[in-house]
Amino acid sequence: MPRRKTSNLISNVLASAERLKKDISSVPIEIQDKLQELAMAIVSKPAKRRGRPQKKRGRPRKRGRPRKRERPRKTRTETATPM
Repeated sequence: MPRRKTSNLISNVLASAERLKKDISSVPIEIQDKLQELAMAIVSKPAKRRGRPQKKRGRPRKRGRPRKRERPRKTRTETATPM
């Protein structure tokens, strides 16, 4: 299969765009306005992102093994000794 030249692809796209422009100009003005609004809504819609989600910002995670919890210290209670 022969390789296509990029200029051939571009000329095909431009020819299709020209045909579409002529087809749109043949419809009534009210429909042309609606088509233009629809086209602008499609073009201005943000593209859906692909791949991994962005890294969350905020407090950095601590690495390594977590520390052991400190046990509460028992206070020594002085018991009264008989004298």
